[in-house]
Order: sequence, then C-alpha cells, then structure tokens
Amino acid sequence: MASSQDKTEIYEKLNIPKGYIKPTGMMLLYPVISAKYHRESFYNLLMNKNASFDELDFCSIEKQVSKDTCPAFIMHTSNDEIVDIKNTLVLANALTENNIKFEMHIYPDAPHGIALGNEITKCGVDKWCNSSIAEWVKHAAKWAENV
Repeated sequence: MASSQDKTEIYEKLNIPKGYIKPTGMMLLYPVISAKYHRESFYNLLMNKNASFDELDFCSIEKQVSKDTCPAFIMHTSNDEIVDIKNTLVLANALTENNIKFEMHIYPDAPHGIALGNEITKCGVDKWCNSSIAEWVKHAAKWAENV
C-alpha cells in the first residue's frame, strides 16, 4: 500500500509538487486514527455522514502506514473517554508490521486533553495535574532530538 505522502490525489488537491510532503517524524497525542474507532470524526473530515466504507478506509491512518512512514511519538491515556485507546493501539500495530520506529506512552487514569499534566494546564481541575504523566513532555522532547 502506498503511504499518504505518495498519493497523487493529495498533491493534486493541495496543488503542490509530488514528493513535497516528507515529514521526518510525527508526534501524536490522543490520536484519532481509525474510522473504525472514531467514525464521527471521519464523517466530519469527509463532510459526509453517508461516507462509504472505501472512503472511510482511505482516510484511516492505520491503513496508510507503509515502509516509508516516518517515525512516531505517541501519547495516550488508557481510560480516555473521548478518543478510544484502540486508535493508538491499531496505529502501533501498523507501525510494528511495517518496521517503523516509534515511542509510545500510555498513562493510566487521566482525562483526554491533560495537556502538560502540570499546574500550568490543570485549569482548576486537580486530576489534570499528575507529575508522572507530565513526564511525557520530556520524553517527547528527547524523542524529537533523536529523530
């Protein structure tokens, strides 16, 4: 399967030369990956509540992973009530099957959008301040240095 950066229709739609899109890495936090696990987002993306299976499949990121996919840093929380953790797991599986390097951190018991996990971003909600989860920022920075 061709990776998304090789799909002619993307370059045509964006009116840019083929090959222009070549990220060196991707950093995904609470990622919506699969139409199977977050269908409403894909309907919104396509602006079509009646999108076909093929259209949904085409936009599902785990279906676009190939040997040319860039390395990834992924962070999620295991009990995220907004974006099912299965999105992260299906992506990790696709990356593994294609021998793509990735770093993944899944934290327990934290809400979707915990942000930095510290006093700055807790917005008055104590459970959004978690020192172990706040470590994701350091891990992400270190990962980015080594991509």
